Amino acid sequence: MQSAYEMMESLLDDPTHYTDHFTTFAGAVVMMVTYGYDMKEGETFVTSMQHAVHILLHVCTPEISALCSAFPFVLALPAWFPGMGFLSKAAESRSLVTDVLHSPYEWTKRRLRETQYHPWSLMRLHDITSMTTAKNPELVQAIKDSAGTLSSGSVETTVK
Repeated sequence: MQSAYEMMESLLDDPTHYTDHFTTFAGAVVMMVTYGYDMKEGETFVTSMQHAVHILLHVCTPEISALCSAFPFVLALPAWFPGMGFLSKAAESRSLVTDVLHSPYEWTKRRLRETQYHPWSLMRLHDITSMTTAKNPELVQAIKDSAGTLSSGSVETTVK
């Protein structure tokens, strides 16, 4: 509820940048539900996610996908080769996505160890399954991927 009030204040203060306010609001709600993270405007978790989604949407075009599907050897060409600039952008996006998956998850794990979390956050699943996750890295990855899908979905649907 606090996020809604903050969005309304932001809209009243600066109505011309309403899309930024909606994006921040959507990110804040999803980060709270998913990770129990109380996000403020300009937070790194969400800005990294927004940047990764922005790159991904511009790099993963149907033309590039068709090119790579028809000629798979293209992916083995170096990024400096003419026309292959999308490879360096894809690598940058991959790095950001890895960071987006791991950083909020590690932050939440620290909070769980300190027992400072919102009991309704999805990441409580890690706390509930802590005995299993230590022995099952696939389960840990599934939790990270599920939480990452939720948070990136909120950014992708509100991004300009």
